[in-house]
Amino acid sequence: MNEMLQIQKEVAFENERSRMASFRESLERLPNWTPAAGICTVIGRHERILKSMRERLVAKPVIAVVGPTGCGKSTLVNALAGRDDVVKMGVNRPTTRDISVVARSVADAKQLLDHIAHQDVHVRPAATEVLRDVILLDTPDTDSAECVSHRALLEQALQLCDVMLCVFDAANPKRRDNIEALADWVNAFPGEHVYLVLNRCDRIPRNQLEEVVKDFQNHISQAWARTYDEVFRVAARSGLQQPDWPDGEQPLHDVNDFDVLRSRLGEWGGGTFFVDRRISRAQYLCDSVESVIREWAALHKQELVELQETVADLEKAVADAVVENISGDGAEDDGGILTLLYGGLSQRWWGPIGLLVGLWRRLVDFWTPLSALRSLNPLRMIPVFVRSFRALVSPEAFERKLVEAFGSDSDQQACLQAQIILVEKWPDLAERLIRAGFKPSIREASSFLDLQSLHGVSTHVWRQAVKRAVDTESDRLSRLFFQCVLNVFPIAGLLAIGGLIVWNFVQRTYLSGNFFIHAIFLMLIVWFVPFFVLQFRIQRSRLRISKQAIGNAKALMSQNLDRHAGEANSIADEIAGVIRLAGTSK
Repeated sequence: MNEMLQIQKEVAFENERSRMASFRESLERLPNWTPAAGICTVIGRHERILKSMRERLVAKPVIAVVGPTGCGKSTLVNALAGRDDVVKMGVNRPTTRDISVVARSVADAKQLLDHIAHQDVHVRPAATEVLRDVILLDTPDTDSAECVSHRALLEQALQLCDVMLCVFDAANPKRRDNIEALADWVNAFPGEHVYLVLNRCDRIPRNQLEEVVKDFQNHISQAWARTYDEVFRVAARSGLQQPDWPDGEQPLHDVNDFDVLRSRLGEWGGGTFFVDRRISRAQYLCDSVESVIREWAALHKQELVELQETVADLEKAVADAVVENISGDGAEDDGGILTLLYGGLSQRWWGPIGLLVGLWRRLVDFWTPLSALRSLNPLRMIPVFVRSFRALVSPEAFERKLVEAFGSDSDQQACLQAQIILVEKWPDLAERLIRAGFKPSIREASSFLDLQSLHGVSTHVWRQAVKRAVDTESDRLSRLFFQCVLNVFPIAGLLAIGGLIVWNFVQRTYLSGNFFIHAIFLMLIVWFVPFFVLQFRIQRSRLRISKQAIGNAKALMSQNLDRHAGEANSIADEIAGVIRLAGTSK
């Protein structure tokens, strides 16, 4: 295989691995959906298979010979390898306890040995013309008394193989324990990767053989929920160089598909055929998982569609109730809102009025009437003075801490209305969701919304909402036309008085002291009157800010609702996720 072709094959394979990973990630976002855990378990096993296949993408294909004790697996392996002594044919039960790796050389088997770290794995070098480019695995029995202890070893082998050669004893092919043991692993292979072999067919009378094969096909198709149109009728012992037929067990007829089977298996080693088959198997694994997900998700899709809007409305109602409580507590602090508003105005206003706004920004926390009344209480004078001192020294830091304080002192018991809403509406919704495939654990209201976390998110949202409302009002009160109108009076007064002083100085006329006193009073009047007009509008804006902040908080809350529990999805998100999975297409 040239380098460019190999890269193309690797990209195609990686696309399927990414596809499988995307299925797992989608299901991990649905912790309350009952089928998700089971499907994730299957995906985990498939991902291990894909990882092994990726590491061995261009290595020789592996054929695992599996079956129950005494069915003739080892005999068949020897016959396929063309040597009677490659693997030991057992007499005692279980006949096969370990894994025999039949390969052309030890180097061919090295990658397998790196993955199966077990003392009971043995490499059996054997060169055969028909199967020279494939590796055979003789695996432990699936139904022996020791099958439990061998199961991990068998699963490791099956994770690494490309083809399952399932061997059944023609005398008793419908053994339930063997069929059930192989069922899960058979489903991890496309149909063309699984070969069914009825061994010892030579011991079944010829006139009964076709009926036995047909009955077995029907039985295995029902047990494994897949159709098998081809069953190889094999007498493995006849493929040995020295069959050594036991007394009384001579073949009853010459019907034997052994050569056809060996030729079919030999095709796996030709060219890049096996690489394409591995990519095809990766696609099959992804398709099978997608089909299972879609089937489970579609089972209750209609009911979930009906519940989706109801659950989303409940989430919003609960979130709004929490925001209402926190915003109600925060809106009571009119002094804090006023302080923030003056801070915003001081950054926007210019001229004489801007100077007053900046000065007032440093004094507003102490000199507002509300603060003055509080200061009459001796017990509250010290905190007021401390707070005012901080505002005077560093107004920016003071305002930043003031924003952080909004809602932080809100008692979580204030979320009583949200709790009442949950108690009234969630139990009925939870039962409907359980019937639609969700876990019974969602009966707990905390699985729907964590009020403690939601309270924290709501506090943060309220701070953002207040800041946004303050900025909006600051911009509205700082329009250029309004600033020009208010600044024109003190500027005009200043220019008039200054001009009069200069004119009299030039004329060598001395102005009296009364003139300067009256000038100062006039200047204060034309300076403070416009400022008091601004104060009047600021007082009206303070009420508007509270209303705007509540509206902003609800809008922001709808954007942040899905992050209330450390970026975990809400139940509404999970419902939407299941509905999307039901509509997944290839």
